[in-house]
Amino acid sequence: MARLGCSFTQMYGSTEAGGIITGLPIADHVIDRPKSSRLRSAGRPMPGIAVKVVEPASGADLETGEIGELVVRTPWVMQGYWHDKEATDHVIDEDGWLHTHDAAHLDADGYVYISGRFDDVIISGGENVHPGEVEEVLATLPGLASASLVGIPDRHWGEMVAAAVVANGDQPLTEQQVIDYCRERLAGYKCPRRVVFVDELPRNVTGKIVRRGVRDLLISAID
Repeated sequence: MARLGCSFTQMYGSTEAGGIITGLPIADHVIDRPKSSRLRSAGRPMPGIAVKVVEPASGADLETGEIGELVVRTPWVMQGYWHDKEATDHVIDEDGWLHTHDAAHLDADGYVYISGRFDDVIISGGENVHPGEVEEVLATLPGLASASLVGIPDRHWGEMVAAAVVANGDQPLTEQQVIDYCRERLAGYKCPRRVVFVDELPRNVTGKIVRRGVRDLLISAID
């Protein structure tokens, strides 16, 4: 905001939900605490939209702060995928809730915080690791420009948490420094066990990081 000299707003949504689901308005784009933590959120549901967070396997509602699957109900949610009832039933339940497959939690004020995709969850030693949570920590490490976390096959852990990172050149960093930075701020099982420095992360045409490409890159580098 300081660099561009303008205000910001952001929105989160999906085609299946009919477009926008939540919005974080200009008033919430502040850097002064205590409200600055809201910059990590995707905002609150738009008018006419209901959201909640459920346990993915059972569908049971979760408490405030608990990470689960974000589900959405709106009057304009899609009727279904064209000629694909199986795929439709996989995302829309009998009560009309659209299952986004996004990992998220809600705070006490109803703000939605997205942790990533459930398809991207790393299961290491029986523990679930949400890449987005760790990537947020890595984003605060001086010297790093960007980072992506994935799970790679491991005989002992099932999946090993690994990170591909791009340095910004401001200061030298080592693999151990990156790991130690995470350990100071996260539970041990969430921290990367291996870190590989790369010139750039694989991205698609829209600029989104391609985790499959990151995984292939890490497997090749670590092997």
